[in-house]
Amino acid sequence: MIGLWRNVLPEVCIIESRPEYTKENYRIASPFPQLEAFVSQYDLDTCKHPHLPLTETPAGPGKYTDSQGRPIVPKAHSHTPAFVLLMKVLVKWRATHSGNIPKTGAEKDALREMIDEMQVSELKDEENFVEAKQLARHAYAPFEIPSEVKAILADPKVQDDSDCLEPFWLIMRALKRFVDQEGAARELEGSIATLPLSGNLPDMHADTKSYIELQNIYREQAARDCAAVGAHVQAVLEGLGQASDMVPQQDISLVCKNAANLRVVRSNSLEDEHKSANSADWSWALDMPEELPHHLYVLMRAADRYRSNYGGFPGEETAYDEADVGRFKEVLSTLCAEMGLAANCITDDMAHELVRYGGSELHSIASVMGGVGAMEVTKILMKQFTPANGTFIFNGVSGKNSMCHF
Repeated sequence: MIGLWRNVLPEVCIIESRPEYTKENYRIASPFPQLEAFVSQYDLDTCKHPHLPLTETPAGPGKYTDSQGRPIVPKAHSHTPAFVLLMKVLVKWRATHSGNIPKTGAEKDALREMIDEMQVSELKDEENFVEAKQLARHAYAPFEIPSEVKAILADPKVQDDSDCLEPFWLIMRALKRFVDQEGAARELEGSIATLPLSGNLPDMHADTKSYIELQNIYREQAARDCAAVGAHVQAVLEGLGQASDMVPQQDISLVCKNAANLRVVRSNSLEDEHKSANSADWSWALDMPEELPHHLYVLMRAADRYRSNYGGFPGEETAYDEADVGRFKEVLSTLCAEMGLAANCITDDMAHELVRYGGSELHSIASVMGGVGAMEVTKILMKQFTPANGTFIFNGVSGKNSMCHF
């Protein structure tokens, strides 16, 4: 009732990792000129809106009435995109905080309160302002390059003296130049280095024309960023003396669109894993066999060693042979010593159960492991989603599973 799966991947480069939570870059804290020009068309104090004229009647500061004199929230106010609200409130904040963005928890709460103060509705329930508060993190926590992408850009294959000609790594060299140059330019603006825009936008409560215009602005900037990366790719190819069409444009575009989600998976070979005696990182898990399956890994390793030594799994020829039990315990003891594990980390009951198992392969366990394996192979072949980088162990008795690193 034991299943084990291990990916052995010298290197897999994933462009479309599709994480559950995508880290997007909207550049709200350091907008590009086209975005600033778009935001400047709106004025919340006067309800100026480029696509929605003010039809309500002003009735004092922040108050409006309809044709029958009833209080109302102007459509021009309640349909201003959330990104516009965030950039407006951030300008106000910086004006009174020496140009800095909110950093502490109290300051972030104060920024959200400023968003509420800009509402016309007495109930503070304007949907676009509610969205702005939910998206406020993009204003006070500017996009930072994910650690996985930083590791890729620091890889030896990305450095100028690298002779790697794989298209993925050539694009990474160009992406690194883009980041370095953007970082140098934005340092003067008080911002940090950034990746190319993806061109994606979250849904927002706004009038259709405003949202489409904003969407096009981001898409056009994403296209400009992609063109800049493409120019760096051509410079890299020229420096290496390679043909200008060696890297397809569609690959460059795909990388730029998913720049924040790039992943490179490398795993140790089975030989390196079996030669390594470093068990200090996971030996503590052997004290919790009911919760963690690491003891099953040691038992399976011992069973494989037994098969290499004696030509079959323990208990395979004769059901629950005491002689097999004795030989298996000797193999297990030797293996534990090689792995730096305590001699009593695997109990006699566990060893006896493994011999009673007799190397059998149950169809129910095989179907589970076949499904896991098929999913992992599909990830690798399609280069979408991130393949598991570790050993997957399934305990069919308890129904528990775990991804372990040895």
